[in-house]
Order: sequence, then C-alpha cells, then structure tokens
Amino acid sequence: MLDVGCGRADFLDFLLQSNTPPARYIGLEAIETLADAAEQKRHPSAQIIRGDFVRQPELLDQNADVILFCGSLNTLGKFQIFQALAMAWKFTGHQLGFNFLCSPRLAAAPHLVWQSKSEMLDPIGAYGGRITVDDQYLMGDCTVAITKI
Repeated sequence: MLDVGCGRADFLDFLLQSNTPPARYIGLEAIETLADAAEQKRHPSAQIIRGDFVRQPELLDQNADVILFCGSLNTLGKFQIFQALAMAWKFTGHQLGFNFLCSPRLAAAPHLVWQSKSEMLDPIGAYGGRITVDDQYLMGDCTVAITKI
C-alpha cells in the first residue's frame, strides 16, 4: 500500500487498530515535520519516503497493489489532481483510492479546493476500471475507489 501524502501515518495507525494491517506500507510525505512524526512511530511494516508527488510523480512508482490519496488532493488545482491520479492509476497494481471535497462546506479555508462530483468522476471514467463512490462518510467529502478489471 502506498499512502500518498501520508502525514503522520494516521491511516496506518487506523489499519493497525482495526486489525487490518497491510502486508507492506509505504508513506509518501513532502512536509518534513509530518514525515518525521510518521517515522518516529517506528511501525515495523512501514517505510516513509520523503518527496512531493506533484513535483516528483515518479515517486508513485513503488510497486504497490493499492495507492491511496487521503486528503492530499484537497489543496491542488484540477490539472495537478488529474495528473497525479493518472500517474497513480498507471502505477497501481490493483486499486486506486482517493477522497476529495465535493462542496464548499468543508473547503472554507483559503488553501482548500473543492470539485463537483461530476468534475472528478467524468474524467476517471476513461480509466476503464470499476468505480465505487461513497459520499456518506461526511457531508461535503467524497471517497472514490477504482479497481482494475
């Protein structure tokens, strides 16, 4: 599993607490203090890579079965979002997952960007995978999983 923009590796904490540990976890983080915090947890199955997936899209090539973006797309413009998703789709072995802000309700901070569901879902339909959408988690947040078929 590649957790893109992993922050402090909180998603890995959640998986471990839920007794669903990944066989291999790679966190990719560009912010030094967050990468430091993730490394300080010293999870035995975790590897933290420091880098910016927008400036260095080749870092998405980690031979991962699953690539996840959890919150890390919410500060990017459309071009950067779709560039990152296309690269992740190319490099994932099985599944790509991401969430995005789908209304201005949660995107009140000036650094956050929201996209309509159709703006996000229409382009990824061209990937040819099976798309699953869940927008019941939190009003204004949408989660998408695309599975290679």
